Amino acid sequence: MRVRVERAFYDRDVRRPHSVGDVFDISESRFAQIESTLPGYVTKVTSTEEANEPSIKELREMATERGIKVPRNASRAKLVELLAN
Repeated sequence: MRVRVERAFYDRDVRRPHSVGDVFDISESRFAQIESTLPGYVTKVTSTEEANEPSIKELREMATERGIKVPRNASRAKLVELLAN
């Protein structure tokens, strides 16, 4: 499932911060975990347009393929900026 970050938080499961507006893929069970401990911090992406946006993982892969050095804790916005240059 694809989710969008509504409030910034540090994800202990993947050991990285998530910034407001980040879109990424997680399992239903991971969504339930986040929702139970941090209600409202992430929401399910429902629109077709947003669902087709590349995830953070996909953006990282695109940057790596282009030889762009990506900081470990780069947000979605930072990845988009790096890919635009």
